[in-house]
Amino acid sequence: MRWALFALPAACLAVALGALWWTQGVADIVAPSSSEATGQRAEDTPGERSAVETVDSDVERMFERAEVVMEKAVESSADSFISDLGAGAEKGAQGAAVRWSEQRDLVGPAQDVLYAYAELPEAELMSSGYLDLAGNVWVALVQGGREWVDMVYLASNEERSETDVHIVRLRAEIPDS
Repeated sequence: MRWALFALPAACLAVALGALWWTQGVADIVAPSSSEATGQRAEDTPGERSAVETVDSDVERMFERAEVVMEKAVESSADSFISDLGAGAEKGAQGAAVRWSEQRDLVGPAQDVLYAYAELPEAELMSSGYLDLAGNVWVALVQGGREWVDMVYLASNEERSETDVHIVRLRAEIPDS
């Protein structure tokens, strides 16, 4: 069951990578990079990274950030996780993480989490679904405007009598202009 705790960042980052890869492709179609406009390859242009190199380094950085944040997860509850994430994210530049367990099947805590996000005007459910055929692991990605992304991971035991909830909030990195 512990291996499943680390499946959340991997699954969510895979979805985020796919979205990043797709949006990178759309951005290149709408506004090609300077090397594409001149017909040069990124390998031929000193100082310019290819899209693959950019995505690879961004993914590595996201994994590192998620690991650091997950190590500092605090105990929370369905009633207070939104405020706990907000307070934790303000304290650290990387983000915040919360966790708790409930003595009920996965559906109840998942509904509670989604209802809490529905109360936030800036929160938008980007993706959600079961990761296994048995319905014991459910994940979601929730985006808060341009400020944060929450990776939500719920896993129930085999008897479906207890559910562990883990939520990681990563704050947006604003590049220097």
